Amino acid sequence: MQDFIERLLKAKGAERKALAIEMGKHGREAVSAVDRLLTSRNRDLRLAAAMVLSYAGHHDAVSGLALALKDPDPLVRLQAASGLGAFRRPAARQALWLSFPDKNRAVSLAILRSLEKLMTDEMAAALRVMDTSRLSPPVAAEIQAILNRYRPATKTLPTVASPLSTSPWLSMLPGEYCAGMVVPGMEDIAVRLLSWQVPQAEIESVSEGEVRFRLAAKSMPALIRSRIFLSIWVLFPRDGAQDPAENEAVVNAVYAYAHAKGLRSLLIWGQANPVLQRRLEKKLELYKAKPPGNPRTLRLRMAKDWIWVEHIAESDFPTLRHIPALTRALGAGLAAVATRGNEDVFLNPFCGDGSLIVERGLLGPAGRLIGLDREEEKLAQAGRHWHIISPITSCLHEAASFSPWQGTEIPLPAAAADAIAFFAGSRELAALNLNIYKEFIRVLKPGGIIAVLTPDPEKIRELTAAAGLKLYQEKEIGKNNLSTLMVAST
Repeated sequence: MQDFIERLLKAKGAERKALAIEMGKHGREAVSAVDRLLTSRNRDLRLAAAMVLSYAGHHDAVSGLALALKDPDPLVRLQAASGLGAFRRPAARQALWLSFPDKNRAVSLAILRSLEKLMTDEMAAALRVMDTSRLSPPVAAEIQAILNRYRPATKTLPTVASPLSTSPWLSMLPGEYCAGMVVPGMEDIAVRLLSWQVPQAEIESVSEGEVRFRLAAKSMPALIRSRIFLSIWVLFPRDGAQDPAENEAVVNAVYAYAHAKGLRSLLIWGQANPVLQRRLEKKLELYKAKPPGNPRTLRLRMAKDWIWVEHIAESDFPTLRHIPALTRALGAGLAAVATRGNEDVFLNPFCGDGSLIVERGLLGPAGRLIGLDREEEKLAQAGRHWHIISPITSCLHEAASFSPWQGTEIPLPAAAADAIAFFAGSRELAALNLNIYKEFIRVLKPGGIIAVLTPDPEKIRELTAAAGLKLYQEKEIGKNNLSTLMVAST
């Protein structure tokens, strides 16, 4: 393989392509050989790796190409975008979908052409309602051409689960003992949400920032819906006298899981020495990662009584690229607090980029999702984000709408909304006043709630009291008083 790589670097044009095709015939062996080149500082090495992965024909290449699709160099992204179209796998479709549009026009066109090969009815529906006004004319024209060529496979538009929920690796660990990491202060919400989304889970214990539960392996794919967790780990009991590297049951299970998921490196914390690290690297066929690792790193924690294996990492939850795990978890928690049922009308004033609407849609079915904001640019961004994510939610595309609102009358009839939820940062706090809260009361149904996450609870407390609302929950969220969750009812 090394000889192939050296020849690839020297070759150009058609010769390089021919060598990449030839090397790709080695399948998984080729994928393993070029995988680590994707993080090289040498652009030519990264490009060569992407070319080989494009022609490897092995499903392990998908995760590498997804990583290359985020490369800073447009040529590498272009190669990755073109290569992913050859893999009819949910992970390939999702990587392409979440990377569109690219700042480079050629890459955007390549993503669209690969998506056309993997097109589904849900994706076609999302493209039809996508705001193309901010796209370059060739990209917008390509979308229209794809839609003109596309022939629906079905007459109806079913709701779909996240593509990740069908990934084999989600059920490859034995399960039973699990731990979900959660933002401190949201443990009780996480427990309620877990019990709702994964009723098979049996809660074992709750401590600051952690919920432990038991769950059979066959039910573990459902955990991908529990977005309130920052990450989810599987725990294996550990005999303090036994060398973890000699525990064949654990090693075999973790090996199968790691390679099914396409992980390439290993990071160990806790009670582990360099010798154990090297032995596990060899047995698991993973190379050593530098902290904190990357999306393709297997993370283990060695404790006195348990071996912790990271099962669902922060980067595994489907989300918008710019939203960090903490924001995603807070949004999922706020949406969960405000959810009233599968047919509820969920109002998000000051919707900004639409991340809270996205989280509510990913939480489960809803009647209507309404986002309001005074800035047209943010409304356009929110609409675009919904169109990107909506194919993997449990809601129809038409369930969400985004409308301009200048802080006066809300464009809804009286008693129309089941819940109102929003983040109240400095921008929102500056705009909030008693008249707005009176509008909230007007559009809320009897018994409806207002849920707010804010770093400055004093103003929310004053407005709630002045409007005659009952504040029945107030709690600090996160370490160092990151924010305060406040829930009021009519």
